[in-house]
Amino acid sequence: DWPRRELTGHALGLARTAREVLHWSEQHRASCSVPLPPNEPELARALTSLRRARAFGLPVEALERDVRRLTLATAPRPQRGVAAPPGLPLISFTVHEGQMTAVTLINGRARMRVVQEPAELVRTAKLALRAGRAVTTDLLPEADDVVVIPDGVLHAMPWAALGRRVHVVPSMRHWHPSGRGGHRMWVAGPRLPSEEVTTLQKNHGGRIVGSTVDEVLHGLEGAGVAHIAAHGHVHPDNPLFSHLELKDGPLYGYDIARIQNPPEIVVLSACESGLARAFLDAGTRAVIASVLPVPDAQVGEAMAEVHRLIDHPAEAARAVAHLGFSCYGTGTKVAA
Repeated sequence: DWPRRELTGHALGLARTAREVLHWSEQHRASCSVPLPPNEPELARALTSLRRARAFGLPVEALERDVRRLTLATAPRPQRGVAAPPGLPLISFTVHEGQMTAVTLINGRARMRVVQEPAELVRTAKLALRAGRAVTTDLLPEADDVVVIPDGVLHAMPWAALGRRVHVVPSMRHWHPSGRGGHRMWVAGPRLPSEEVTTLQKNHGGRIVGSTVDEVLHGLEGAGVAHIAAHGHVHPDNPLFSHLELKDGPLYGYDIARIQNPPEIVVLSACESGLARAFLDAGTRAVIASVLPVPDAQVGEAMAEVHRLIDHPAEAARAVAHLGFSCYGTGTKVAA
């Protein structure tokens, strides 16, 4: 897909109006996205080999290359969703040739501006949260609900702390306003206390599943709400190699991308949001996750509040925004 990336990048550089920039930024995002891996036995075996090697501290570079090769050698699964404006105020950020541009689309009217020093905006916001202060910024339009498409360093922004119900999506293609329901499942990963999921399961029902990769993947199939308390690790170069620590090794983004019936809503309570994108690409409607390490002493109360509001994921994330949580995907309220 290299020619398409080059062409869309060139078109983005030539775009002059706000609507042109919005259109070509969406095209460029699509050309740069990692294809969904096929659900094939050979890839599953390669992921198992990679998982075992990492669990035992063995070299993984060659095994990661095998996974990439198998993903590219066969036809990828089709991407879900269509690129259409969500119907809420939207702001799309795009980095091109070292400059960040923001396009705001409200009631059919598009406006464009340059964002100055975005890295400093992120740093200031995180420092404010750690100090217990309110986050102030003019990044977002004045609206109760805002859809945000970030780029560059703004992926690390604690969006829900900006005083709105914010729905953070990788692209307009990831907007899925309808809900379908399903069972609740709870996972407590290794090296973490189990009281969090035990209490939540007692209060909200569902079942606690085992913490092996196969058990978690089986529980995720068709889930309405999936709560995973497990340490996470972000892969800087390929989000599908980001992973959660489970009992028998890492659960990779590649594993998540192969789920046939992905969970509707996912809560990642004990790790940063490196896997939110993998869930959204697989078809999950909303992921609640943090861009900051969450103190163990505050997790229990925060997650109780999240699940009280879980039918409205953006509102749930807003309630715990002081801990760096945001809603990734479509966080609109599900009709009863």
